Amino acid sequence: MTQKIKKLVQIGALLVLFCLPIFLITPQTALAANNNQTAGNSDSSKDCSPKSFLGIPPWYKYLPMEKDATDKCSPNLGDASDEVRSSRLLSIGVAILEAILRISSFIALAMIFWGSFKFITAQGNPENVTAARRTVINTAIGFIIVLIAAQVVGFIGGNILG
Repeated sequence: MTQKIKKLVQIGALLVLFCLPIFLITPQTALAANNNQTAGNSDSSKDCSPKSFLGIPPWYKYLPMEKDATDKCSPNLGDASDEVRSSRLLSIGVAILEAILRISSFIALAMIFWGSFKFITAQGNPENVTAARRTVINTAIGFIIVLIAAQVVGFIGGNILG
């Protein structure tokens, strides 16, 4: 029985190791990098695309960017018409939802490590082993759901709103 659990933990760790790089380098980020290389634009000060931290997008990710008089980029919130305002609010909402999903994936990753730690420290106690196994399995399922949801939201934001 413990061999099956060890194998399950190993598979979960491999899943995390293979999914995390795919998650952190999204298709939108790779496409933006490719566009900068093909345009010969290596100077990042000329680029107004929003920067992210650990793959977490800023709230203005899907808003159009513009440069002001001081050559500083800022989101263009548009005029006061209801149609533009609702479109901008939807874009901000999608970016915030994407950020929440990505933060959730980091929490799920930490929970997988916590479940693995509980499994290691169970010392053969069947109740603790079962609880640790349940934690790892449920968190792995949640992690996969969050990864898929973040990619779907990123696709909707990048292709429909952007």
